[in-house]
Amino acid sequence: NKMLHNRYMIIKKNDLKTISWCMVWLLCIFSGASTWADNLDTYLDSPKEYRNEIIAEVDKAEATYKQRLVVEPKLIRVLNASGYSQESKTFIAEQLYRLCDEDTVEAFEKMLYRNDTSILAAKGLGIIKQNEAQRALLRHISRVNLATRVAIIEALGDRGDDTAIASLKKYVRSSSTSTSEATLVALGKIGGPESAQILGMSRLSVRKSLQQVATDAFIQCGWTALEREDLPTALDVFDMLYIDVEPLDVRAQALRGLIRTEQANGMMYIVEALEGDEETLKIVAAEEAVQIPGTEATNALIKVYADLTPSMQGVIVDVLGKRGDKAGMQTVIQAAMNRNPSVRIQALESLAKFREPQVLQPLLKASAQGSEEEKKVARASLASLQGDDINHSLAKMLLDNDNAVRFEAVKMVPIRKASEGIAGLVRIITRGDLPAIQYEALKALCIVGTHEQLPILIEAWVGDTWTEDQRTVIGDGIIAVAKRSPEGGARVEALHNALRGSATPDAQLAVLHALNQIKEDQSIAAMDTLFKKATPEVQIAIMEIWVGWPTVQPLPQLEKQARTQDDVTLRDMAYDGLVHMLIEVADSESVDRLKYIQKTAKIANTSDKRKAILPATADIPREDAEKIWARFLKSDESLSEDIDKLKAE
Repeated sequence: NKMLHNRYMIIKKNDLKTISWCMVWLLCIFSGASTWADNLDTYLDSPKEYRNEIIAEVDKAEATYKQRLVVEPKLIRVLNASGYSQESKTFIAEQLYRLCDEDTVEAFEKMLYRNDTSILAAKGLGIIKQNEAQRALLRHISRVNLATRVAIIEALGDRGDDTAIASLKKYVRSSSTSTSEATLVALGKIGGPESAQILGMSRLSVRKSLQQVATDAFIQCGWTALEREDLPTALDVFDMLYIDVEPLDVRAQALRGLIRTEQANGMMYIVEALEGDEETLKIVAAEEAVQIPGTEATNALIKVYADLTPSMQGVIVDVLGKRGDKAGMQTVIQAAMNRNPSVRIQALESLAKFREPQVLQPLLKASAQGSEEEKKVARASLASLQGDDINHSLAKMLLDNDNAVRFEAVKMVPIRKASEGIAGLVRIITRGDLPAIQYEALKALCIVGTHEQLPILIEAWVGDTWTEDQRTVIGDGIIAVAKRSPEGGARVEALHNALRGSATPDAQLAVLHALNQIKEDQSIAAMDTLFKKATPEVQIAIMEIWVGWPTVQPLPQLEKQARTQDDVTLRDMAYDGLVHMLIEVADSESVDRLKYIQKTAKIANTSDKRKAILPATADIPREDAEKIWARFLKSDESLSEDIDKLKAE
């Protein structure tokens, strides 16, 4: 108050207005904060019930320092209060961990001496990054009870600050097993040469029940050193553990550490392990070999490959694939012909990792001639091969001398969407190849081809080479090519030619089915030409297509057949289609529609036909409709009720 008074005395009178506004602003802020704080107090009274609300408030406090100043003391109050369950306090502590910093250290220190908060407080001090938290943990480590001391030691380990080593080393051989164990683990996490020295000696001096813990901590110390790029310490730790007297699992971890520490120079450890007798060490060496850069490392693996057992050869093949070094590709190709099935399968899988056309031949051969499992793996590898030249090389193999290889290459073209193979597929289809290969080529071309290949596809399709099922598959493919081609007459021209040249009704029906699926308006005229000389079966099929056509293009054909067709069935089909198209498809504003309605009314020679066309007269000019209605009533008075209804509407 004195400070504010002094400030006020030196402010000029013309500043009083500004000060007044500032005071109003501050009151608004604190008024809002008060309401918000009251809500938080309500939530904290029942942490279980308001769990989500408390989390939401802490979210806000993380984003706004002002709210953090309100929230943090309230969370601390809950932790210090009685009447809350341990579950609730643990939850509140987890929220406090999100906000705590050096300002929270003092509160955590006091909590170290409460049974229900000591462990939570130690963890909190371990989370705070500032050095004051480290000093607080070290101040209290010798004063607290056993359980809290263990928690403090764990927190010091998590912090990884080597200033704790001097305080921790006296607990390595504590009478309390839990304290000694926590200390060993913490030293491993902290790392550094001093921790390594303590742990190296502790492996021999701690009681037997803790020797494995000490060894694990020593290994962790090596990894910690490597992570911090303290390579001399890491090398000392791993080298000390990579000796014959150590258990195999310890030597395996040490070998992995040595290879990663030595990096490019680690290849000598890899080769040594691969040439040794221990399968476990061989596997570790092979796994780590993936990460060693350079062709020199690849050549070292190739050198030892031939002398290894089949199981290890498979591992090396896997490693060579993962490395992806072209220098190792030939070894993997040779492995694809290994006498051992597991090595072959691994090689076929690894070949997919090389982005080189040379791997196509062994993969295609295995896909054609291998066991069922080999075929499956080879085809998966072929499908996944990456590289700009792969599809170009695949296209060349369509004309290979080996029919089995060609057959597999053809099947792979559509799977890889290799449009580069279109020319090869066309050559297979047109030169009269083996029927099985030709059929696969047709199927493939239907997937990768364009409308430019439609004449070739259709010419082969309408031949007499194929079974009914094969013809259906090819026909569906032709339809798919046409549908994805640009709209217009070009995509159906070849089908029209086939329709004109088809000698049998079956062939005509197949082409008509395709045209009906594509539904290009230019096809109506081609169907009309065929209709005149087609068999009744084909005529009915054409009529059904016209009736279901989505545009008004077949109107002239339907009107002509409804008026002139001698066959009653065809004539009635045409009339029904004509009426349907005038009512459902034709544009009501079209002049042609009115013309066709008038023509249809003239040929409506039965009561049913007149009644069918009546709805079409509802939206034509009244004068034209009246003429049609009058003609209908003159012939058929039974329509008077329907016509009166139309007049009223």
